[in-house]
Amino acid sequence: MARDVSLDLEASSSAAGLLRPPPAASPIAEERVAPGRPTASFIIATVLLALLVTITALVLGQGDPVVPAEQDAASSLVGVAGLGISVARATSAVAAGFVVGGIAFAGRRLTHSNLAGLLAAALVAADPAFLVQGHLATSGALTLAFLAWALAFVSSPIPLLHWLSGLALAGAAFLDPVAALWVLPLVAFLLLRGHIYAGPQHLGLALVQVGFLPALAVGLRWILAGDLSSVPSCFSVMPWERLALTRLIQPGSDLLLLPNPVTWLAGAGALLFLGLGGVAFTVASFRVARAPGRLQIRVVSPMPPVLARGVWLLLLALVAPPVAWGFLFAIALAMGIRELGEDAPGFGLALALVLLAFAALVLVRAWGAVAGLDGGVVDALKLVPWGVADSC
Repeated sequence: MARDVSLDLEASSSAAGLLRPPPAASPIAEERVAPGRPTASFIIATVLLALLVTITALVLGQGDPVVPAEQDAASSLVGVAGLGISVARATSAVAAGFVVGGIAFAGRRLTHSNLAGLLAAALVAADPAFLVQGHLATSGALTLAFLAWALAFVSSPIPLLHWLSGLALAGAAFLDPVAALWVLPLVAFLLLRGHIYAGPQHLGLALVQVGFLPALAVGLRWILAGDLSSVPSCFSVMPWERLALTRLIQPGSDLLLLPNPVTWLAGAGALLFLGLGGVAFTVASFRVARAPGRLQIRVVSPMPPVLARGVWLLLLALVAPPVAWGFLFAIALAMGIRELGEDAPGFGLALALVLLAFAALVLVRAWGAVAGLDGGVVDALKLVPWGVADSC
């Protein structure tokens, strides 16, 4: 590799941000390998955050009475409450820790930043709805863990881990069949991020890696359970009601699945901005040309990487089970902050700290609805006065 090319890969451009010029190396190659191996500090911080979430969920699940959502889940084959309430709650708590770890690694790969990956994981860890699912004997936390690691594995530069992505997605699809729709964007991701000139053989390999096992899991779920409905059934809310926070699930009399409205709405806005911006860029630069013996379809101008990642996150969100929206929004928000920090690192850091402070404040205000305290649901609803609690 020429000296000027290697220097360009290591140093940041003078025109950072959305308008910085493309790198000298292939953008697909850089996307595939950056940001390199995780540092020891990143791994330690991720493990500590995951342990904190697991311990918190274990403590919250101790001694509380069984709630209606858990009773509903216990009657289903795919409801972890069938293991026994204590064991199922412990399983959810451990799964919550794995969710945080998966989001940190996936966020790091998608944002090309250790700090941005940790920011996304911290925003999810401080989410009241996530902590409620982390200490209930339902399959929500386990489904999230499978989805988070499916995302982390598929974005890994190690080809062997792409097979584990299909295995993780199969676990999520067995618990929530809607998760099987992730096969489409994951296959597209493997093709577009892994090959400059993707051919039929690459498509076949991607389908086998991330499509075969999830399809098998959905079929097994149908054979064993006889249906593909959500468990517990009261967690089924119309997508637009869940997105707008107009209808909030109340799994027990003193519990409420309230997503942090600050990160939820800001993350949804960031996801739409980046995703639709990428779509608009593609439409404006899309060309079809005839070459000798073939048809050439391409985008003539190099797309800014952050917009390309935004398009992919948008595709994931469109076909994701609503339970996964929270961590996709958190990753999009961390990605946007990281991009702003390219031009002004101080501003990006300040924005991240303010966001974390808001997340902590919302968690404190909604703690009663997380821990199941008397009056906690009423206090939590004050954070979203337009929302209505829907009891299981």
